[in-house]
Amino acid sequence: MKKAFAFFTVTTMIFACSKQEIKEEIAICLTPPTELSGNWKVIEMRADPGDGSGKFIPTSQQFSISFNNGVYTDTRNTDFNRYRFIAQDTIDLYHSVTANKKQLALQQLTSSTLTYYCNWPWCGGPYGEKFIKQ
Repeated sequence: MKKAFAFFTVTTMIFACSKQEIKEEIAICLTPPTELSGNWKVIEMRADPGDGSGKFIPTSQQFSISFNNGVYTDTRNTDFNRYRFIAQDTIDLYHSVTANKKQLALQQLTSSTLTYYCNWPWCGGPYGEKFIKQ
């Protein structure tokens, strides 16, 4: 009975909303925060031996990344040139021509700092980077 009620409720909600309303709701949920837009300079990098014990340490590397209206740039390479939010805390980097794809798990995003983990696992995996806004 509970399953039938849940199905009826969801079905009613779907038909009560127009496709445009549903698209707008999804877009609102996945709109990148304004803090993300701009140029970011790396200040720390994190490596982990695979047991979660890794720490962020200052880096002497000089590179930056940029997020601007769906366009992504990275001074290290051109592997990715676009980005989109696929969840509130997850950014999908991809290339508009090749099949390159990578996900970033945001850990901190303010108007002046950006921290993310990438690759495995989302909970603080073996690799991450910290940036300050330029």
